[in-house]
Amino acid sequence: MYKIDEQLLSFSKQQYYELLKLEKLNQLNEEIEDVLRRYDEIACAQINWEMKEQYFSVLNDYCTGKFDEPDLSIKLSDISESASKLHKIIRQYNFVISPHLKCLKLDCKIDELICKCDEYTEELNEAEWKQERKDLTADFQTVKDEIHRDSKVILTLIVEN
Repeated sequence: MYKIDEQLLSFSKQQYYELLKLEKLNQLNEEIEDVLRRYDEIACAQINWEMKEQYFSVLNDYCTGKFDEPDLSIKLSDISESASKLHKIIRQYNFVISPHLKCLKLDCKIDELICKCDEYTEELNEAEWKQERKDLTADFQTVKDEIHRDSKVILTLIVEN
């Protein structure tokens, strides 16, 4: 967590703007590309933070049993992909926003949750027989419990702000 806080505290809108200008001029070396990549990650995480109400709605619906893990994965991935697309558009115009201190934490939690849902769904979809699916569902109850718990952690993170 310290590394995340350090990255956020060292974020400079002016430096990000300068890095974007250097990229357009094809004047990036490997070290500068790494810095730009880190800034891009923070900027995209901030866009995800700005979409926190959408995440909240989806996670709240999941926690109240309105849909299951495969649908949760799809819905979260859709929001995340929208954030990435928006980041690309904003980046083209050198529009730089200041990050919220919890944007990277939320971004990491969302990514972890999507991965857990995807793994669970993939295993379930690969099951060929009804009994095998039933057995997998029982075996994955721990994973389902983790997904539910992680969803509540993310909801709390969003509500606290």
